Amino acid sequence: MRRVVVGIDGSAPDGPALGAAAREARLRGVMLEVVSVWTYPPMSAEERMMVSARQVEDEARRVAIEHVAHAFGPEEERDIEVRLTVLGGAPVSQVLGVAEGAELLVVGRRDKSRFRHLLLGSVAAQCVRHAPCPTMVVPRTDDPRAPDGPIVAGVDGSADSCAR
Repeated sequence: MRRVVVGIDGSAPDGPALGAAAREARLRGVMLEVVSVWTYPPMSAEERMMVSARQVEDEARRVAIEHVAHAFGPEEERDIEVRLTVLGGAPVSQVLGVAEGAELLVVGRRDKSRFRHLLLGSVAAQCVRHAPCPTMVVPRTDDPRAPDGPIVAGVDGSADSCAR
């Protein structure tokens, strides 16, 4: 099935990555698969005993459904086919697993801390390094490092680099 995959993290219902992925899916005439990955938030041992994995997953699903509805409206009014996938686990590995066989993976870049980014890396950086398909990283609109000029794409002459 032809599709564009976008990873969302629940931080903003109108995130630029979701919009960019939708534009790409429309241009290609393919389905958009929106992926949200949940993990346990930082909690004490006592708090973890009171919050089940099911509750965390349900909340992640609720937020993801709200974000998709905010971005695309009611399902019957959408001009694009959207599938929502909510998974638990490590965000990078889960998003990359869903992106297997996709035409494009779109992720946002929101890490404000350069030190943290250098120390831990980011989901976006890991996706670029390990993605099974072409990957687009979309910065936050308020990121002062976001490019505002032409987009440059490197090609090496191979069939993959010259394809769409």
